[in-house]
Amino acid sequence: MKSPIPAFICTAALAAATPLQPITLKHAGTLAPRDDCPQFQSREFLVPQLMVPISSSQPDKQFGFVQNPIVTPNDICTIFNLHIPAAAAGLTCTLSFILPEPSRALRALTFTGPGTFSFSGYTGYGASATTTWNTQPPAGNPAYNPPNQTIVPGNRYVLNQPFPGSCLVNQSMSYLEVGGRLCSDDTTLEYFQDWNGCPTGFFVEVS
Repeated sequence: MKSPIPAFICTAALAAATPLQPITLKHAGTLAPRDDCPQFQSREFLVPQLMVPISSSQPDKQFGFVQNPIVTPNDICTIFNLHIPAAAAGLTCTLSFILPEPSRALRALTFTGPGTFSFSGYTGYGASATTTWNTQPPAGNPAYNPPNQTIVPGNRYVLNQPFPGSCLVNQSMSYLEVGGRLCSDDTTLEYFQDWNGCPTGFFVEVS
């Protein structure tokens, strides 16, 4: 029996699809890590191809692509799309969320509240720049979503169950899309997705 595919691993995109950015593995070894920052646990990683906020209070509003994801209590969530290239076939992919202390982030980081967050995955192709609350992709099987987590600055969090081969991509694909929605009932979070100095945001670490 085949193992079920976790909900946050979406689906293979064929070669005709065009990613918003080149899909290449970045090398953490070329960066200068800081001792006072949570760091990557793998030398190679991927960054989001698309980040789109959606709002339950403005369900038809198109926020479009952003570089500063935002989450507000019971209202604004942000959807993240990441693309895993065929070069990662057979490797281990770890979906991580890294949040340094605001004073250590290279750009402004706002965090207010106790830090209860939920991450839900998608089984389709994820979001587009025109996605709204009313047009967001249907949620995947909740059994594969991580439980609500308390996320606070100064830590790295793992949001999937990595295992050898968990990248789930093969050489016949152009890439595999990973997508999910980050929300909170009690916390406001806004940051700049960054991998220099103190890594900040969502990443797929490849090992």
